[in-house]
Amino acid sequence: MASLNGKKSLPSRWCTLNTRKKVRLKKMIRKMSKFLCSGCGACCVLPAKLGLMPMDPDTGACIHLDVATKQCRIYDTRPTHCRVDESYENQSSDLTRVDYYKLNTKVCHTMIDELQLPAHYKVNLEEYDAK
Repeated sequence: MASLNGKKSLPSRWCTLNTRKKVRLKKMIRKMSKFLCSGCGACCVLPAKLGLMPMDPDTGACIHLDVATKQCRIYDTRPTHCRVDESYENQSSDLTRVDYYKLNTKVCHTMIDELQLPAHYKVNLEEYDAK
């Protein structure tokens, strides 16, 4: 895809697709490459400690994180910045989806290290190349 004013431009055929087909196509692309999450909860703890998300004073994690299950209580309605796929679609760089996932996974690794979580939570970056 060519770039226009530093932003990704869409192929000309994309503009002729109706909305229903665009939604179906986006879903297919997401299924082909998916962000690999180990479910460690680091992305819910460190940002809360830094004041980027509302923090539960008892746990030090985001108020929406169930610390026992490490699951988000508002997963289906969580903010956009908690959704890797939507964040990718809203970003303005020329990164591919897989490269964006790899970059986010590296950030996850840094947060896992910072919180001293077990290394088994780190997703192997090579798994993105196997898809």
